[in-house]
Amino acid sequence: RREGHDEAVLLNTDGLLAEGAMTNLFVVKEGRVLTPPVEDGALPGILRLKLGILCARGGIGWAEESLALEQLLGADEAFMTNVVCE
Repeated sequence: RREGHDEAVLLNTDGLLAEGAMTNLFVVKEGRVLTPPVEDGALPGILRLKLGILCARGGIGWAEESLALEQLLGADEAFMTNVVCE
């Protein structure tokens, strides 16, 4: 917060993306929405589930897959969700 950041990105013990400190993490690359799987440390959030359903309905590619930090840094877009805060 002192440096102007609102959220941290957490890695698991294998160095793969897991989630934010209070959020689920999503990476958009080439029209696909990607999110780390629960097995990599992501919490099974309500909005995470809903987003997967909405992507499927809208014909948007959606996948849970292991993601390296480099994939976040090279993403077309990235966003985080949390059912409690904006």
